[in-house]
Amino acid sequence: MGVDWDYVDSLIRDVMDSINRVNRYVGKPYSGLSEEERLSIRYLIITMVGSLNALALHIVRRHFNERPETRSIPCVSLGMVG
Repeated sequence: MGVDWDYVDSLIRDVMDSINRVNRYVGKPYSGLSEEERLSIRYLIITMVGSLNALALHIVRRHFNERPETRSIPCVSLGMVG
């Protein structure tokens, strides 16, 4: 089974959307952020990590035909960590 490029595009769009939203917040000084804005930044970073993890897992499973046992395996397979 090959890589589902529609799924990959969807994940990339999610990450880019989160980056754009975070960029709007980080233009302010940290002391000027409300608690809701700080929590939003944290949430957006968590969702970015989740989307990037899903992307790495999908590529490793579909392109390299591997079944990672842990979440760090995709990063090793893609050469992201030693």
